[in-house]
Amino acid sequence: MQFSATNEHTGKRLDRSLHERFPEFSRARLQDWIKRGRVLVNGAPARSSRVLREGDRVDVEPAELPPLRAAPEAIPLRVLYEDQDIVAIDKPAGMVVHAGAGVNTGTLVNALLGRFQSLSALGAKEQACATFGEIPRRFPNASATIKSWAEREARRAQC
Repeated sequence: MQFSATNEHTGKRLDRSLHERFPEFSRARLQDWIKRGRVLVNGAPARSSRVLREGDRVDVEPAELPPLRAAPEAIPLRVLYEDQDIVAIDKPAGMVVHAGAGVNTGTLVNALLGRFQSLSALGAKEQACATFGEIPRRFPNASATIKSWAEREARRAQC
């Protein structure tokens, strides 16, 4: 991917300009690419803090994300309700819901896999989807009551 900095990029940090230009990638991911030399400005590696000037040529070589990994962990959960089809859990504040952004352990998905082995046949994305559907990640420090469907419902999840 390549672009030339325009007047709208002038005076802005490289990482911020990249995020505005490629919003489908997180700013942290773009910063990682910059650190690894996968982003060049005028043919040379640059820092995230580099201020762009009009006409700067920016080359980006995207890197594939490592696959999400979910593994059963023996993490205690506060179960509010449970039957054969559904379980309601009190998610502690600060507990990450599923793997991503460098977090692979201590997640709610891993805890559920440790408690309900039947979900382990699904892939990581399907586990997160089936287990929670859409969960807002805007408030990671908030506690929440989360419901999780049993395997038969998980297989029908639409994500």
